[in-house]
Amino acid sequence: MSTKILAVWYPRNYLIKTISKFIEVDSESNIKVMFGEWLFDKQADYLLVNYNNKMFMIEPADRDARTYNRRNCEYHPLQSEVGIV
Repeated sequence: MSTKILAVWYPRNYLIKTISKFIEVDSESNIKVMFGEWLFDKQADYLLVNYNNKMFMIEPADRDARTYNRRNCEYHPLQSEVGIV
């Protein structure tokens, strides 16, 4: 199984473009912990995930309760960053 994650932050200043960071996944067992770390501790706006050649977008639902939503995506402008052509 192959999983690639791209953390994305929206620009907070009009001079800065969208910032993204590619994350290597060591094992599939700690993937939910990684979602929490990047969404809530590092304040990413969303995560773009390539899991077995299926693309998902992970967004925070409630930052205080540390919950998130997962959506299946067919297209995303940054999809080539996670290996989907």
